[in-house]
Parts: sequence; structure tokens; C-alpha cells
Amino acid sequence: MDGRITLLLFTFLLSAANIVLPQEIVTQRYQFLCPQPGSFDHNPETEITVRYGEKIDRETVWEEFISVEGEISGKHKGYLKICDDLLTLIFKPNHAFACSERVFVSIRKGLKTESGKMLPAIDYWFTIKEKLKHDLIPDVIDLPSHRQYSQTNVAVPFDTGSLLFDNLFFCNVMLHNNPAPGYFFSTLNGVSDHYIIAFDNNGVPVYAKKMPELAFNFKPQPKGQLSYYDLSLEAYIVLDSMLDPVDTLTMKNGYTPHTHEALILGSGHVLLFAYDPQLVDMSAIVQDGDEYATVTGLVIQELDRDKNLIFQWRSWDHMNITDSYADLLSSAIDYVHGNSLDADTDTTLILSSRNLSEVTKINRLNGNIIWRLGGRNNEFSFVNDARGFSMQHSAARLKNGNLILFDNGVGFSPAYSRGIEYSLDEGSLIAELIYEFRFMPDLYTHIKGNIQRTDNGNTLVYWGHLPYISEFDPSGNITYNATFASELYPNYRVYKAEWKPGLFTFSADTLNFGQVYQGESANRFFDIINHSDRTITITSIHCKEDFSIIDDLPVVISSGQRKTISISFAAVKPGLITDVLNICHETDSMMVNRQLYVLAESIPNTGIEDFSNLDVSVYQNPMKGTFHLKLSQPGKFHIRIFNVNGEMLLGKTLSERDSYTVDLLNKPDGLYLIELYMVDYDIYKIFKIIK
Repeated sequence: MDGRITLLLFTFLLSAANIVLPQEIVTQRYQFLCPQPGSFDHNPETEITVRYGEKIDRETVWEEFISVEGEISGKHKGYLKICDDLLTLIFKPNHAFACSERVFVSIRKGLKTESGKMLPAIDYWFTIKEKLKHDLIPDVIDLPSHRQYSQTNVAVPFDTGSLLFDNLFFCNVMLHNNPAPGYFFSTLNGVSDHYIIAFDNNGVPVYAKKMPELAFNFKPQPKGQLSYYDLSLEAYIVLDSMLDPVDTLTMKNGYTPHTHEALILGSGHVLLFAYDPQLVDMSAIVQDGDEYATVTGLVIQELDRDKNLIFQWRSWDHMNITDSYADLLSSAIDYVHGNSLDADTDTTLILSSRNLSEVTKINRLNGNIIWRLGGRNNEFSFVNDARGFSMQHSAARLKNGNLILFDNGVGFSPAYSRGIEYSLDEGSLIAELIYEFRFMPDLYTHIKGNIQRTDNGNTLVYWGHLPYISEFDPSGNITYNATFASELYPNYRVYKAEWKPGLFTFSADTLNFGQVYQGESANRFFDIINHSDRTITITSIHCKEDFSIIDDLPVVISSGQRKTISISFAAVKPGLITDVLNICHETDSMMVNRQLYVLAESIPNTGIEDFSNLDVSVYQNPMKGTFHLKLSQPGKFHIRIFNVNGEMLLGKTLSERDSYTVDLLNKPDGLYLIELYMVDYDIYKIFKIIK
């Protein structure tokens, strides 16, 4: 027992000196052990995770091969299970450990791999923290809270009654020049009202939900799912395409997930992280440090499909407190402040740590740091970027291997924030600046912000605590700008994805009324199909032009059923009319808006009948990038091409031929409207084409 006391004293002195204790030699016989042997200050609810690196023979997995004993709490019974990867073993004690105790773990011989190899016997220990997390008071800057909003003169975007489309908050779109298709996702938090929201490129909301408490980080996930952080539950809620909650994401080992990040991987695994406050004697680390400082570290966890903990990484085991740019003389120090995670590969992670001004690549199998970019421990040479980055957010690897991040630029002169893209040579440790995305004129935001590469190659930048969203094309030209009221704007991040709610759909994607003489009207019909397991109610339909619903609202549609809706167009002003019908299901707490495109041509009623038999053939439709026009007779034509928002993308005169090829290779996938005007005959032809 005397030897154990001596060892405990020695390791305590190492911790006080801010030295990261390496894994003991015995642990090198295993790929991953959690808690890490010789590590300190774990939560009492900690489970034991063991991975040898080869698939385990299920028949040999018995509790008798693992022994867990606390110095205070005594021997711990529990159950030993194998995870879905067949590599990782979890021992879950039946009761929690005691504070301030050391825990001894013994793995005895008897466990075997599928190939018959015997797992080595090992003995190691870790310690439990002195105080529980609720006894400590961390001071985390950039933490979303009520403090961000003024308590007076705040514009509340929604009515306090039913959540109606007419009462929703619309952003102001200042520039709209062929942005990426899809919807924006974010949260709006006021003094008393809190919402998750999705809106289109025109700023029109397509989904909104009232939240009982603050909500953060509303984002798209794989397979059409969405997630958001619910502060009242201190957990992430996952919604399916029907907008029903299907999962709640929490963490293991006594940690509470933080608002900053939740990644659902294609495998169904989940990555989360937590802030971990610990009591640290900073006087032993820096001169004039607080003897009783609360220092906040970072914990990353990966859970499998069954919510088993298969990986855990703690900053305490890999990063020194003195790596930080935080005020180390404070009584509360957020020394890492992780603010984004990215699954770089199946075996690596990219971590952004704001208070280290560092992007870190981590081995997801054993927890080792592979490289560190930026900050006090920078390993890279910067090319074409003498400025570097500071207090950054939202670091992610692209498919081409490049790294993008939002550089807040804190402490730099001149002061401005930017999105940046680096080409990384990981062998030679060179980071070359490829693109820099800046607002015009420059904006500076000292907190928050994010960057995202969209599916069509554009780059989305949200400018942090400033109410701006921008989008840049692959050449770096700005294609989209939108802003929100200064009193209320998206909280923390904005994402974009080509997502559609699955609650209900339509029998057509477009209603084409064709040519309608001025002073007359035409009707078209479409079906609304309810795909959910509950009754839905279409409560309102909205548009800008002269399209109107004939049927009485509300329209109630039972589960799995469909209803036919009649839409009328009254031709008033001449020309091609394009619009979007916003068809809404509204309740007290939720609004779902699916959009249907409509077009018509309003022509003067001259009383002269058109006897022309002009025909136009269009192929291929759908197309991959080009399509062909074949005319029944040659002639001089004007052609105009519109996107679904009514913006003209092309307008030119065609020479007198009977066939033409039109190139839309540089345009995004989607629906386009083609208008042909034959000059000699004064005839219009309108048709749609899909890329």
C-alpha cells in the first residue's frame, strides 16, 4: 500500500506541474484504453473502454476477465459487452466511483480474438476528480446564452399565437446571383421566443418550430435527418424527414454535450464533445496564478449505433494549459474552447480549438495527435499567407484534401474576418493559402461564424455575431448576400443543404398554365400527398403573382391520403409570369412550407386566331449539361432561360436555322424555364427542362 501512496503523490505532482503524462509502457499492448492509464480527474460515472485492435471472439467475453476496484468505493461489479465493431469492449460498473479516489483496472488472460490470439493481461489505474462539475463555475466565452440579446427594444419575429407564415421573420436578400440550390438552416433566439428555422434563397421560411427554451446549432445530417441542441434537455434532438423526433444524443462517462457540435456519420456513429471544468492550482503552473482556478478542458466522444462509447479523447491528456491564449491569471480559464469537429477520415478527426488558435488532427483509433496547425505548437510553414489565423471557427477537410476554416482574425491589424482555404502538404507540413473569402467592405467579428463548402462547389460564409450571410462561387466571386435585423439574427452558425421535408409532397413539381389571354383565367390541378402517420392540415397558400386557390381552406388530409387542389391564374399584365406557391401546414408550434413552382404566359387578346402550326422538339430532357432544340421550320428566334426564381440566366437571338444546341454546363442542377419567341410569326413557346 505504501508503494501506491508514493506513486499517487508522484503523479499528483506531475499534474500540478502541468505535464501531460504519457501512456505507460504496458498500454502499448492495446490500441485504445479509456480512461487512459495514469490519467487524472475523470467523472464518477466513468465506464471502461478497451480495444485491442483485432476482432474479439464473443464466446470469450465474460465479466470474470476484468476486475475494477476503487480505493474508496471498493470492488465494482458490472457487465462486459462487445460493441458493434466487434473490436471494442465496454465494462459498465453497476454504481459510480467515489470522488478523489484512484481506480485500478486489471484485465486477466482469457479474452481471445477471432483468430485465437490471447489478449495480454494488463494492470493500470486512473483517478476520479476531486469535485463534481456542478461545484465548479466555468467562464466560457462565445457560449450562446441570453446575455447576447438586449432586454429592451428587441424585435420578436413571430406572433405569440399560432406559428403562421404571414408572421414569420424574413431576411433581406441584397444579392442573388445564382447561389447554390437548397435551404439555409439556423436558429433565432429572442428574449422570450426561440425558434429553429430553415429558409430558401429568397429568405422565405420553409420550416420553423417554436422551442420552449434556447436552441442552437440546427443543422442537416445524413439521410435527410436534422438535429439541434435543446438547452432545456442539455442534449441534441434528431428529427427525421417527417420532422418527428427520432433520437436524443447524449454523452457517456458523466459528460454533458455542448452546443457547438454534433456529427452523425454515415455509419450511424455519433461524434460529440463536452466542456470539462476542473479545479486546478494555477499558482503551480504560472506565476501569480489562482490557487483555486476553474480550468475548462475538452472531451470528445464517439458513440456507435447502440450508443456505446468506442472512443474518448481529453485535452487534459494531450494539451498543456500553457498552450492557451486565454488569461491564465483568471479564476476561470477556458483553455481550449473547442468549437468544431470534422470526421476527416474513418480513423482521424479535425478539431478546431479557438483559445489555442489551433486546428488539430487526431488519430481516432488511439487518440494520438497527428499534427497541429496554428497556435503556440504550430508545426506547419504557411505559404502565401503571412497573416495566419486567430481564434478561428468551423474547420473542415474538403473532398480534395484542402482545409477550410472561418478566421475571426482576433488581434490582427488591420482587423477583419475571412473565410480561408488551405492546401495541406501533410508530409512536408506546408499549408498554402488557396482562397480567401472576404466581405466587401471587410467585416470583423470577434466571436462565432462558420464556413461551408456546398454541394455545387460554392462557399457559404456566416459572419458570426454580424447579421450577414454570404456565398461565393468556385472562382471566389460573391454570388449571394443576405442580412437580418441587427436585434435578431441566426445564432452561432448557418448551414445549407438540398433538404426537403417529407411530411407531404405534390403530384407535380411545376404547374404550367401555358398561354392565357389577358382578361381571362385558367385553372390547373395538383394533388397533395400526406406521407406521415398523422393527419395534416393545409392552412394557407401564399404567392406574389395572380395565382389563387379555388378550394376552401383549411384542407385536412388523413395519414397516407391525398387531396386535389385547384389553382387559378388570372391574366392581367402581359409577359411570362413565374412564381412560387408557398403551401403551408401551420400549428401552434410548427410551420412546414413546401413550395410549388408555377408559370404562365399572359398574352394580349387581339381577337386574331393563331393558325401557326410551329412545333419545337427538345431533347435530352432531363439533360446533363446541354440540350438541343429542333424547329419544324427555320426562322429567327429570341431565346430566354429563367431559373425557378424567375431570374433570367440567358437571353440571345438565334440565327435562322432549324436546330440549336444550348449549353447550361456551368449552371447548377435544377428546373429551368425556356422561352422561345419567333420574330417573323410573333409566336411564343414556353417549356421546362431539368438538369
